[in-house]
Amino acid sequence: MSGADAEAYRLAIVASSRLRTSLARHGLELPGVRGDHPSGVGEPVVELGRASATVVHALAELLDRLPLDGREGAV
Repeated sequence: MSGADAEAYRLAIVASSRLRTSLARHGLELPGVRGDHPSGVGEPVVELGRASATVVHALAELLDRLPLDGREGAV
């Protein structure tokens, strides 16, 4: 693994940890969330895994309560 790929992997692990922590504050858990090795372009990748429909609905409700910040459609 190159230095850039190692850094991308580290960033993916940090991002997945942040997401798990944020979800837990709201009583939600996505058990499959984990940092993954970067894609072919070195972009950090987070695997979201599987989730129950109950958790997905709760996550959608949580997101729907947030104000839009002008980034609709952003990827």
